[in-house]
Amino acid sequence: MVDIQIKGEWEGDAVFAHETNSSRGVAIVITSCLGYNKKQIRSDNEGRVLNVLLEVADRTLNLIN
Repeated sequence: MVDIQIKGEWEGDAVFAHETNSSRGVAIVITSCLGYNKKQIRSDNEGRVLNVLLEVADRTLNLIN
């Protein structure tokens, strides 16, 4: 539920990792102004760690929450 609400309010991309809708969870939000390519998304099974690998221009960014 929260992920749907955030995606509706955020003007960009949002990636989530959560166990259930009522416990735990992390998110990474990315502005729509950034030209990027998502290379990899990884998360744990408990909704505590989220890792997004992005390619922006000629650089690779590793975002971890």
